[in-house]
Amino acid sequence: PRAPLDPVQAAFAGLQDSAAAAGFPYHDGQTPAEFAAALLARLGESAGDIRGAVERLARLFAARQYGGPVAGAAADEARAAWEAARRPLHRLAWRRRLGRRADETSPSATDGPAEVR
Repeated sequence: PRAPLDPVQAAFAGLQDSAAAAGFPYHDGQTPAEFAAALLARLGESAGDIRGAVERLARLFAARQYGGPVAGAAADEARAAWEAARRPLHRLAWRRRLGRRADETSPSATDGPAEVR
């Protein structure tokens, strides 16, 4: 059995999963920094507010993977960075599912499906 992910690993896995759902998958052999750079380049100006969070997550994950277990402060920083990136990436995934471009701002494209009663 695999060991459970620590907070930094879990945050980066969330970033990878959400980026893939939005059409920006991680590619085998990419370093965390290469993945972040490619994601941000593909997002272009629409990366906006998540740029710092994505770069932080890549830096923290690389330090974790290549340097060993992380301290509590790094875990907290990873959680905060993931929280900052999570919603915008989920919105991009919804836009992709709905066939909209990543730079559209239509509320119907950003909020997910309507609630059915």
